[in-house]
Amino acid sequence: MRAIRLTAVLLLMVTGLGSSVAASEEPRRIAGYGYWSLRELGATRLEWRDPRPGRYTLARYTLADASQGSGRTIVVWLHYRIVLAPDTAPGELQLWDMANEWSATLVRVRVHRADDGNVFLTWNTLDLYDGVRVGTALGTALELVVRNAVPFQWPRLGENTLQLGIDMTPGVRVSRLVVEDDSGIQVARRGPPQLSLELGLPRGPLAVREDVTLRFRVRNTGSEPARDAVVRVDDPTGAFAVAGAPAWQAPVVEHMATGAFHLHLLKAGTFPVAVEAAARGGGGERLELRVTVGPAEGTRAVRWQWWALAAGAGLVLIGLLAGWWERRRGPLRTAAGPQR
Repeated sequence: MRAIRLTAVLLLMVTGLGSSVAASEEPRRIAGYGYWSLRELGATRLEWRDPRPGRYTLARYTLADASQGSGRTIVVWLHYRIVLAPDTAPGELQLWDMANEWSATLVRVRVHRADDGNVFLTWNTLDLYDGVRVGTALGTALELVVRNAVPFQWPRLGENTLQLGIDMTPGVRVSRLVVEDDSGIQVARRGPPQLSLELGLPRGPLAVREDVTLRFRVRNTGSEPARDAVVRVDDPTGAFAVAGAPAWQAPVVEHMATGAFHLHLLKAGTFPVAVEAAARGGGGERLELRVTVGPAEGTRAVRWQWWALAAGAGLVLIGLLAGWWERRRGPLRTAAGPQR
């Protein structure tokens, strides 16, 4: 019986149906701000040989505070070492975290074979801090660190379990997968960047063929610097032309930045003007203004001149008609005869 049990345990370890190192029996407590590695949560370096698709426990822990936002951001970090088998088929490997049926990170690794038969890998991931990340690795080995702020449903007050999800297309074989023990959970005061917009146009009527300045102020309401920030102006109706580039860019926005777009108004009417702010790995905002453009100033002047001419001509015509009427009627007569 002992031999059978030992054989079963060895098979689980070799085939990857369970982690090679069990998590601590009693969940560790996460409270306040800081970083709790897997090692500090009672787990060690976790390694699987030839893992199969499924979920694997990384650590168990309790949260004293499960709130997310308003000066408190929970971030999950995962440090992977991945080695594909030499005889792996082309396809895709996916790795993700899981807590309370919600995930914050996803890594996609594509396996390719070159014309000479050698394996190379391409990978991509997306997070709120660094945005879209892509890369290439020659050979079958890849090391990667990912992090992301977790969704609101990811943390739960009390006991939680951090899991690793694995999936792969048929034929893909992973000879070795490691989650290093410096992976873990961070509770930070600083969250991902978040850009907001304020817009301003000149007061007073706008006219066709005028050049106007659309000013903007972009604020980073998050606590992480906003990197590769961009503000774009868009005109879906063709009501104006942008003098210069239709996009403003800044490598970093710590707190606030200002800029302007110079617009040449092309036609009269009421039109939408859309302005959007975004940053790499951060949230942004899109605002739309309704702008009313009147006729050109020159057209207005010509119209007023025509009105003045028409009014003057009307007065002259009235005077001529009055004189003609007086001549035709003749001198005023009464019953006593003509007045002298």
